[in-house]
Amino acid sequence: MWHLKFKAKHNDCIYAPKIMELAINTFFYPLGSYKKGRYIFSSLIQIVNGDEKKIRAYEKYLKKHKLIAQVERVGNIIFSLSKHGIKQVEYTALYNPELFYPVPGNYNEEGFEIWSIASWNRAALENVIKLIKNAKATTYFEILKLKKEIIKEIYLPKLFPKLSEKQQEAFNLAVKNGYYKIPKGITLEKLAKIMKISKPTLQEHLRKAESKLIPLFNKKP
Repeated sequence: MWHLKFKAKHNDCIYAPKIMELAINTFFYPLGSYKKGRYIFSSLIQIVNGDEKKIRAYEKYLKKHKLIAQVERVGNIIFSLSKHGIKQVEYTALYNPELFYPVPGNYNEEGFEIWSIASWNRAALENVIKLIKNAKATTYFEILKLKKEIIKEIYLPKLFPKLSEKQQEAFNLAVKNGYYKIPKGITLEKLAKIMKISKPTLQEHLRKAESKLIPLFNKKP
């Protein structure tokens, strides 16, 4: 199977401007698309990494955006339905039925989006490259991978278990600040100060979040 991974930035992106403004990042997964009239509609899941205030601001922004038709939110997970003109061929290329998405993409704080796309047909991926690279709105495009390989990393669209608001905030903050890196990028004491809570309270939030999340990565087939 052919696997394409690319990094891009374009000036007509719905999501990137607000993501940069709020200094958050999201992991996204396309759910499907359909054509209606002059538009192509596409559904997207985004898992937003940020505190509750920023997630609310991002949700509010999406609900007001003229190219977003529907928005629903559950915790830090946002479902949206966007629309783009059917003549914007770079969008129709991304939602080609010959493609599938082995792992979620990422919108980062710098305004870049990273996509991982696979297909049995190399030509379908080359078409994505051609149309996005040459689109008028594209300001940056870099191929990170285009290779025929056995894809070992597969994401099945199952949502994370529900975390409380404080558990989610603590976990997102710990990841963002490198708490789970080796060596650690930050101490519990400093994380607790950022959240303005005690160290034992932070430890409790993280322990409960980890107890819900870790089993997802330790399931036997």
